[in-house]
Amino acid sequence: MSSPDNPQPPSTPPASSGAPLANTTPLRLKPHEVQFSADKDRALQSNPQQLALWVHHVENARPVMAKAEEVDVFLEKYMGATTPPADVVAAMQQRGVVLLPRAVATAQKSERASYAPLTAYFNAIVAKLPADQRPFFDALYSTSVPILNSWEPDSRPDIIGSQPGLKEPQFRDGTKRTKRGNPKRICKWSWIGVAVEGKTKADPWSATHNITNQKAITQLLENGRRILAATGACYVPLISYFGKSARLLRVDHAGYVVSQSFDWSERTDIFPKFLWRVYCGASKGYILGADETISPLTDVDRAWLGDRLSTVPDYTGTASEDVDRSVCITVGDKRCFTVGQPIFASHGLFSRATCVRKVLVEDDAEPRFRVLKDSWCQVCRIPEYVFYRIIEHYIQQHPELRLDHLGLTACMAYEDFGHARVSDSAQVDDGHLTVAARCRARHNTYRHERRHQRILLEDFGMLLSEYPTTRDLFQGVRDAIYGHYIAYLAGIIHRDVSFGNVLLMKDANGAVRGFLHDWDVALLTPHGRAVFQLLFKDVLDLADFDIDKTTKEITGTFPFLAIEAISAYQKARDKAAPTPYAFSHQNKHDLESFFWLLLWVLAHNCRNHIQYPSQLDPVIVEQVSPHGQSKGGWLFMNVLSFTGNEHERLSAGVRSLQLLFRQAIRDQANPPSNTNPILADIEHQDVLRLMEPHLERDHATEWPNDPPEPWKPISFSQEAARRSISDVIFSETNAEDSDDLFWTEEGHDRVISPLPRRTQSSGSSAMMLMPITEDEDENDADAGTKIEAEDNDEYEEDDEGEYEEEDEETKEMRRAIAARQAEINARAAEEQARAKAEQARAKAEQARVAEERAQLQAELDALPKKKKRKLSADSQK
Repeated sequence: MSSPDNPQPPSTPPASSGAPLANTTPLRLKPHEVQFSADKDRALQSNPQQLALWVHHVENARPVMAKAEEVDVFLEKYMGATTPPADVVAAMQQRGVVLLPRAVATAQKSERASYAPLTAYFNAIVAKLPADQRPFFDALYSTSVPILNSWEPDSRPDIIGSQPGLKEPQFRDGTKRTKRGNPKRICKWSWIGVAVEGKTKADPWSATHNITNQKAITQLLENGRRILAATGACYVPLISYFGKSARLLRVDHAGYVVSQSFDWSERTDIFPKFLWRVYCGASKGYILGADETISPLTDVDRAWLGDRLSTVPDYTGTASEDVDRSVCITVGDKRCFTVGQPIFASHGLFSRATCVRKVLVEDDAEPRFRVLKDSWCQVCRIPEYVFYRIIEHYIQQHPELRLDHLGLTACMAYEDFGHARVSDSAQVDDGHLTVAARCRARHNTYRHERRHQRILLEDFGMLLSEYPTTRDLFQGVRDAIYGHYIAYLAGIIHRDVSFGNVLLMKDANGAVRGFLHDWDVALLTPHGRAVFQLLFKDVLDLADFDIDKTTKEITGTFPFLAIEAISAYQKARDKAAPTPYAFSHQNKHDLESFFWLLLWVLAHNCRNHIQYPSQLDPVIVEQVSPHGQSKGGWLFMNVLSFTGNEHERLSAGVRSLQLLFRQAIRDQANPPSNTNPILADIEHQDVLRLMEPHLERDHATEWPNDPPEPWKPISFSQEAARRSISDVIFSETNAEDSDDLFWTEEGHDRVISPLPRRTQSSGSSAMMLMPITEDEDENDADAGTKIEAEDNDEYEEDDEGEYEEEDEETKEMRRAIAARQAEINARAAEEQARAKAEQARAKAEQARVAEERAQLQAELDALPKKKKRKLSADSQK
């Protein structure tokens, strides 16, 4: 157990490779992170692009099949430490004797025909397990299980085994009937404990690597992913059968482990042993792999939670429903009761699996919502609670900071489950430390294992897009910048300023303020390392984490990345570059990200008040364009203007920030270059000095009462070509054993939906493209250092409220960008003209063929009847 003042030691991760700064870490895109639009059909496996991404992701986690364990060894090693009694296994075998032959026979003939016999066989062998541990097996091949996310397609597992204690009536809807008059099947992913997928003959893990086998493995692992996400399990057991052979699997957040194939018609003891371990090998009431720190509420808990909800200010839910779905989760010595659905849940396969929940804490002095965050980070990563502890230490050393709103949230308690498992010589396998990564083909994969961490955070926030007024939005971003400043002084750089990581809240006076959170990919500066040594010298060793090699050259979320970071990202992956491109993320890049974040929210939620909003479209939907040209073009060529005068104060604030960053990039490039942008040194005081005058009380009446507009997706079709906007899509390289994905631009009509999934509180930001940072490789990057900058009075507007006259460098920049846009426009027009000409040729050919057919038919019609009969007879011969 741990708390902010009582840290516990972590494991010692292996050293990372001493690779160059850049051009070493491939970006491994996960399929759930590359959903391009609101149309979920794009996520279907029948979509070749989506399927290719899933297959790529699954193959990347493929274990070494030559080292697959024999099934008995697999059971002992990966399916719990409790061995089933021999007499129990024998009795389970005996109960299935009658049903087994038919199940085997149908499995060899037809996949669909095998579902019912095999389901009956499974139900027979578990029939005498204790009632509170006994599962119910059902065939769901014709029943869709409700989706977990809007971007997911429906899914139909072949056969499922329920969570312990669930019975058949729960899986039947008596109000709806099938054509035969039977109650319709129903199911939820949270009800499933084991998933079974069948094929008639082919072993998906055979030496033959074809698309059919890859799709079969992908389908099975997708079932495992959904069960993990819905149940909060540490790992999930699965079965794959193909004819009379089968394999057992264990899927966790780092990958999967698979057994050797076995003949289940001969080894009739394997399924009984497996199912006994799954349903009777864990603590009572839990399935093997479940997180046993999560428990259902007792009657006393339910009564307490119902009473407590009635006293929480601004609570608008239905207490009875929230009590029914609530569970109790422990963190340290605190008991937390969940309220409502998760605020955010990352449903990625083989990922951090971040899950953020709104909770009420049992021993809390005041009735207010807190935030509970679960995640699975790699063992060589610095835990997130360390960053919170370092920030808290700095604030304790400067108590005067508490007199103002800090723009931060605090960690109330934490627990790092995986560390204890790593350091335990007995290697207790309760799932809180993954085991799958070390089974891969790569070297040094132990550092890719993931450990389970949980932190309890003080403040529950709302999204920036839920701002009451644009003044509150401006204030919230300013507060988060101030919080970023305090963290920087404490020795930390955030590195992922994005939507979802900056939130709003109401303070004790009812004022709306902002705060920054989510330090998953944060960086310790040299000062931060010194503080780390001071705070954790007795329990943590800085060398264990090898900090210099655990940072990526570029981290963040694309729509909010600084222009220099986007340019660095492109150059780092330019295989033709003579030398690697070095980039070190510094606090100035985060400050620029705050600016793009502010624009992003305004462009989405204040769109009707912006003049020429289409000018911002390429900025807010940009994932990655070459060298950040969309952002650079807008920054130097446009000014954010609003309709009417009510937004004059907001407009002036945004323009002053735009001029600051425009000048900072201009100062570093002579002439200014959009292909090699370098951001000048900017300090937090520079930004805060420009923002704070607009928030003074004297100007309070100059801000309108303008709540956010509903967000709408931005449509790109012919308008896109006119504005030279190209869609960015992802493709795989053809290089063997390459994990790289490269970017290509392809113009086609579609609706772009860059709005992130709802991340209302302290969870990882989740965009259509997730943060660039990946856990698979740990490469060198220089730690950020404190930046000294001078005051620049010339950044301010003149007395007329206009910008200073542009110099020749800026004019040259405009001309260069204009020329580039004209070139792209001309190319787009040429492609459009070529397409029209091709269509015209196709129409002409169709007309010619139709005319010939009509002429031939007319000639046939003019022939005498005898001639027609003779032609018909000849044709038949």
